[in-house]
Amino acid sequence: MPKHVPKLTSVHKHEQQVLCALLRELRLATGLRQDQVAEQMGTSQTTISEIELGQRGVDLLVCRRLVAVYGADWPGFVEELERRLQVLPNPAAGLIKQKRQDT
Repeated sequence: MPKHVPKLTSVHKHEQQVLCALLRELRLATGLRQDQVAEQMGTSQTTISEIELGQRGVDLLVCRRLVAVYGADWPGFVEELERRLQVLPNPAAGLIKQKRQDT
């Protein structure tokens, strides 16, 4: 019997939410509507909405195209994403370990 291997995905993880929120912020900063972005990307407004809500995964090349549509600098976008990911809260397990060391 084949061993079940879980699918590798970032959908519904906090990092995915940070990415999607940054893409949404960038779109809003440009003044573009979702339907306008969808037209430039060759997709539907629903797809853009699902990406921004974190309901649809976004691969690296699609993300890069979105950033280009928004007229933003790709390295700057990646730098800002990394900055935001660095300030994510520590997992609870890390806090418990620290507390045990302190007592």
